[in-house]
Amino acid sequence: MSLYTGFFTPTFDKCLSSYNNNPIIKQRVKSVIDRILEHPKVQSHFLDKIGKIDLRGKRRRHVGGKYIIIYAICDECMLLKHQKFNNCVNICNVAIKKRVIFFAFDKWNDIYSRQWFW
Repeated sequence: MSLYTGFFTPTFDKCLSSYNNNPIIKQRVKSVIDRILEHPKVQSHFLDKIGKIDLRGKRRRHVGGKYIIIYAICDECMLLKHQKFNNCVNICNVAIKKRVIFFAFDKWNDIYSRQWFW
């Protein structure tokens, strides 16, 4: 049973839909999402700035070898006051602290070369 609920941004949905022809990747992503919702801090890395991209307030989790998920844990975000970095003010709700916001999913090299989701 999940301790957290997931909120999937349109960008995350778009990233995942680009893998519609690959059911193995989609199943791996679903499995990792389920584990994130149970224990969001386990096997994740807290991110900082990578080049010109500011990832403060976000975490990453590996999906297989070359894929990663970028997400934020709402109660951690509120505690550390990272709402401005995560641009989640519109979806931030103090009443729902046990939520994970999924920002993006893609190959390791591709996800860090894009700036459109943060």
